[in-house]
Amino acid sequence: TRAHTHTHVHAHAHLCSQSYLLLAPLDNYLSLACSKKHKEDTGCVGKRPRSHYAASKADLDANTLTRDYRFLEEASRSVGRSARKDLSDTRPKPNRGRLNGLRRLCLKRRIRLELLPDAFARHVCNTSRVARNKLILWRVEWVFPLQGVTFFDDGVNENDTMEQLLANILDIRPGNAAKRNTVAQHANAWKQDRGAVQVVMKAEGRPANDERLAR
Repeated sequence: TRAHTHTHVHAHAHLCSQSYLLLAPLDNYLSLACSKKHKEDTGCVGKRPRSHYAASKADLDANTLTRDYRFLEEASRSVGRSARKDLSDTRPKPNRGRLNGLRRLCLKRRIRLELLPDAFARHVCNTSRVARNKLILWRVEWVFPLQGVTFFDDGVNENDTMEQLLANILDIRPGNAAKRNTVAQHANAWKQDRGAVQVVMKAEGRPANDERLAR
């Protein structure tokens, strides 16, 4: 613990405002026993006060402003840490057991499965899984570029055809009115001729400037 003095270090050990704030030569350091005694007598904790009352503008020196800035910065960091903690607490955690089972079954069936690292939102939101009857239920992302909308289907049976999956979106069925209305242009074309609606899949692992689509 440091103390600022000109004669004897013990003479100013009781001055909290001067002690602990200013650098001093090495020979002016308080001993451990003296430091403990000083804290017991004065209630000093050995830290700079976070706030300081300024009676007038004349008391607002550079040290006071610096101390206030540091206090506000610390408060801002505390708010940021709390917000990040709240976000991490509500964010769904990846189910590694579920994904490991999916990996094993895909490897057995010679299905090439690529997963993003845990930190990516697409990894966390991936609900693809293996059912009890060893059936793979995929999470499918549908992108309709003309309307600029994206839908997600969870629990898609691996044995369903692409036509069956599109029919769930584009046919008139209970519970899909809002979704169908969003992609009305595709739905109308599908109603007239199902062959008019084509599905393409993006080839993964391609450079961003060389994307390829496959029908």
